Amino acid sequence: MADIRTRIDRIAYGGAGVGHYEDASVFVPFTLSGEEVNVRLEREKSGRWDASLLNIMQPSSDRVAPECIHFGVCGGCHYQHAVYPAQLRIKQQILRDTLQRGGVTPPAEIATHSAEPYHYRNRIQLRLERVEGQWRVGYSERASHRFMPAIMCPISAETLWSTAEAMQTLLGEGHVLGKQPLCEAEIFCNADGSQVQLSIYLDIAHATMDRDAPAHFRGLCEALRQHCPQLSGAGLWVWSAEEKHTRDNRAQHRTSLEVATWGERLLRYEVPSATGTHTYEIARGGFFQVNRWMLPQLIDLVTANRSGNSAWDLFAGVGLFSESLVRSFRSVTAVEIGERSFASLSGRFRTFGKPHTAQHKDTLAFLREDARRLPVPDLIIVDPPRAGLGEPTCRELARVQTKELVYVSCDPTTLSRDLKWLIESGYRLTELHLLDLFPQTFHMESVAKLTRV
Repeated sequence: MADIRTRIDRIAYGGAGVGHYEDASVFVPFTLSGEEVNVRLEREKSGRWDASLLNIMQPSSDRVAPECIHFGVCGGCHYQHAVYPAQLRIKQQILRDTLQRGGVTPPAEIATHSAEPYHYRNRIQLRLERVEGQWRVGYSERASHRFMPAIMCPISAETLWSTAEAMQTLLGEGHVLGKQPLCEAEIFCNADGSQVQLSIYLDIAHATMDRDAPAHFRGLCEALRQHCPQLSGAGLWVWSAEEKHTRDNRAQHRTSLEVATWGERLLRYEVPSATGTHTYEIARGGFFQVNRWMLPQLIDLVTANRSGNSAWDLFAGVGLFSESLVRSFRSVTAVEIGERSFASLSGRFRTFGKPHTAQHKDTLAFLREDARRLPVPDLIIVDPPRAGLGEPTCRELARVQTKELVYVSCDPTTLSRDLKWLIESGYRLTELHLLDLFPQTFHMESVAKLTRV
């Protein structure tokens, strides 16, 4: 290890600034372009160094004091040291550079959409641990599994953090689940914070759970409701081991199992948009976008001013886009493989009626099997997880030959890979939008609009 001085030339996807040492790149977290910094080289791998920041010799004019006292230690945020306009510029440049390195020419203009950069999260996942005999809520330290007790989280909705603080107080007063080892808690609220759903996870298998744990859990919820009247429902989760047989061996696969409930099972979430107010009933554990301020913009960007005979909503989740599509397309087919998300999706589609349908299926399997029997849709929306579509799915989408394809992405690297395949198969990238659904972090959402050449 050595201490060196370097100039930060750019910011990489992941949040670190990039400087140089001899012929190698040096990645330094919590730095900004143009800064002269002293750093300590720590790990070298594949022609690059990871380094820690010692001090800043020439700070950027974009540097600002972070709002959270845990910033730099907590693993959640990466950009609180930059003024918000600079964060947007950084993300736009990263998106453009990533596509170009992947062989995709981005449009001349990447439209950027943003909202308030703090208190935007409608969901947080907390660790629960004893520290010096006291129950604490917190997160993991950056690049570590070490527990970090937290006293604030300014990117979360105020309702979420007040619920977390109340739960910590009650645990400290003895409202524990018998001798069961607590592990994590997930707190989820609607847009205005008037309803909260809580999930508590025990780090045990179902077979070893104390039979009194559900009663203790409901007692904790009743006490928590006295402090947080917005608490509308809660669930207690443990591990359920399932055997998965393969050709060569038999392996154990752990899934979470809800063993006790309190209050409402669903969270009612309303989102106003250009096509009307959309209502979602989200099961505990089901995926939903976390930025409560940006949801109207995202829905409108993907679905507004589009209509026709049929549309497919692939990787549909709870139906974030389907809610709007059914108002402007005669037939909507939504496909989702996740159990909890599909429970919400299918329930909503029952109210839509025929010919709108929801299918509990993997998207690739749908494209290979069901899509071949359906008419070509006017619009396909894809919103895959971070891993992206992959070449087989891109090839199947190209075979369908829909006129318009909208790709919602949460990872610029997999987006650039997939766009290259789609463009090579006959699509043209006509619009690219950056949506900052995750301010203060390196994560970004983008929407690419493609049309058939």
